[in-house]
Amino acid sequence: MIGAVAGWGMAGDPHFAPVHWLRLWMEHIILPGLRQKRWAARAAVIFLNNATICALLVGLAKWPAGAWVSIVIVGLSLGAAIRLLQTPGWEFHDAADNPEPQSDDAPPAALDRLVAVGLLLNLLEVPAITLALGLAMGRCVVPNHMLPAEVWRVYAFWVAPLLIIAASGESLWIGRRSPF
Repeated sequence: MIGAVAGWGMAGDPHFAPVHWLRLWMEHIILPGLRQKRWAARAAVIFLNNATICALLVGLAKWPAGAWVSIVIVGLSLGAAIRLLQTPGWEFHDAADNPEPQSDDAPPAALDRLVAVGLLLNLLEVPAITLALGLAMGRCVVPNHMLPAEVWRVYAFWVAPLLIIAASGESLWIGRRSPF
């Protein structure tokens, strides 16, 4: 939480190198992926981004301070990203790239149900991130009885599937409702 607040503050300086790199990542990778018309394409971008971040959390925990460093970096990035997404012109729906609203010509009530289901599924991101954080912090515990292969097996069988479902849900609502 502290990292997210600090990241929000950092994002106020667009010339600060980490903010510049994050802006490039979001402009050239994340937002073009979120502006895709197809649900599956949006879900794939969301999943790959989130799975990579969670894998970095777990992977960097191999070193004693790695888990803490990665948690701080993720917090800073999250806070900065939220602030950048509130900048005008960073809407998920880009009229130039996707002239039709992503309504799939469904009636408003059906869209509201779709958004609600998407938001509900998106909530599975919280336990996925919590498991990834637990795996990362657990690798630092001495004595740790989990072998690296077991840690990655838990990641593959629990964290990744939860992230796939959460990304699918996020892909349902993103672009239909503005989160900011």
